[in-house]
Amino acid sequence: MSRRSVAAARSPITKNRRLKNGSLRLGSNANDPPSRTEAAKLRFIIRWTIFFLVYILTAAGAGGFFPALMKTQVLGKVNWALPYALSQFL
Repeated sequence: MSRRSVAAARSPITKNRRLKNGSLRLGSNANDPPSRTEAAKLRFIIRWTIFFLVYILTAAGAGGFFPALMKTQVLGKVNWALPYALSQFL
């Protein structure tokens, strides 16, 4: 059996296809629209990326624009900056 006939015998689900823009789409039919699962995954990734960027940049902004607030002691010698910074690793 030649290589060409083996490739033709594969199902379209396992074939790698070139899209119209030239990119390669692996393991699916090139004519299929993105699935609902892929759309949900993209929404999840975008929302959480925005959340974490805002969360991380808030620490730098609060330290720069509100240093008195960040220096306020919470427990003993621990100020607000330390628990906020450590909460980013949870």
